[in-house]
This record gives sequence, C-alpha cells and structure tokens, in this order.
Amino acid sequence: MLELRARIKPDGTIRGGRVVRRTVETHPSARNKKIVIALEPGDVVAVKEDRSRTWYRAPISRVFSAIVQWTVNAEKHEEKCSRNNR
Repeated sequence: MLELRARIKPDGTIRGGRVVRRTVETHPSARNKKIVIALEPGDVVAVKEDRSRTWYRAPISRVFSAIVQWTVNAEKHEEKCSRNNR
C-alpha cells in the first residue's frame, strides 16, 4: 500500500511530512505482520510492525553502512564456503 503524507506548499515545494510504505506480504520475523517503513525529514529511516506504536529510527548513513557491512560479510562467507567445498 502506498501512503504519502507530505504537504505541498502553494509554490510546489514539500514541507514537513514523510513518505510511508508497507510491505505487500507479511514477514515471519515480525510475528507475521506487515512491516512499515518511513523516510522522515532529516534523512531518517523509521521502521515498525504494522499496527504497532513503536517506531525504530536511524539515520540513512547508518542504515547504508549496515547494509554494506552485511553484504561484504555475506560475500566473504560465500567465498569461504566455496573454497571449503572444492
């Protein structure tokens, strides 16, 4: 589902607000609930389970760093496993 909560000023610029998205399918690690992700002002990513009140927030730069680190670790693990299977 798509939900936009940005307010457009008369001059066409956006003020306040955030962009919110919900996953299409439920996620097993989220107790079979949908996950809601929001991009908030100030370059902040917020995540919560659907129908819950608690938002978990982090700056985009920290989210990017975490994703890069996960990807690097996964690639190293894959290389290590492929070397062991030779």
